[in-house]
Amino acid sequence: MPRRPLALLVGAAIAALCTAPVSAAIIGGADIIAPPTTLGPNPFGQDRVVAFYEQQNITLGKNVDLGRKVGQKIAKANGSRDAKSARTVSKGTLVSSHYVAYDPDGVKRTTVTVSFDSEILGVVVGDKRLAATDFLGADGVDYKRFHFRTKEWRDKYKISADGKSITLKFRANTPGDHYRIITAGTGTPPPPPPPPPRSSSASAPCSSRAAPADGSPRPAETASRGAPAERARPFVSSRATLARQPRRSPCSTTR
Repeated sequence: MPRRPLALLVGAAIAALCTAPVSAAIIGGADIIAPPTTLGPNPFGQDRVVAFYEQQNITLGKNVDLGRKVGQKIAKANGSRDAKSARTVSKGTLVSSHYVAYDPDGVKRTTVTVSFDSEILGVVVGDKRLAATDFLGADGVDYKRFHFRTKEWRDKYKISADGKSITLKFRANTPGDHYRIITAGTGTPPPPPPPPPRSSSASAPCSSRAAPADGSPRPAETASRGAPAERARPFVSSRATLARQPRRSPCSTTR
């Protein structure tokens, strides 16, 4: 069987990647996390904007009303004046839902642009509207009802002209600022969230061959270069003398 040239194989692989369907994924701006078990007041308590995937590529069984102001923003981003139509994500639309929140400890401000690889169809804000659309929530998450779940009047957002990014300007405090972003479904699930960072509390094992902090060579290296090796200390047998000897850490390289 004749072998195919390497260039043809590489070209076929690139073509397959370019024609593969994209997922309705977050591609920048927020730290993607796994969905929490419970979403109530102050669910994260971190000075960073986080996001997690909710229901992906589902067909709406009913209309989702976003409100007049959201409709105006979406219509403006689309270059349309039909805010009445833009305020509703219609029944039968294939959608994906994403939850974005900023929940710092204390009053903090930040601005972030969250980008998606499909068009933003709706932005859900307000306690009642968020609660009414919790049916779009992630499986296994207990969505609690609580006050001040929505953004505040100081918080602003703007949808980009291509409809695939949203810039969120936060001034957050207890219990955090919360958004639900609805994008067009693509039929392909998004990538899984990255694993949580490893804890840095565990210290690395010490090495008995570590070089001194001042950069001077180790005794073994000095001996190998022709310098006289350090003379061994005499054996101490007196208990009183042993008691006066300072205890050294097993990681210590000093003598």
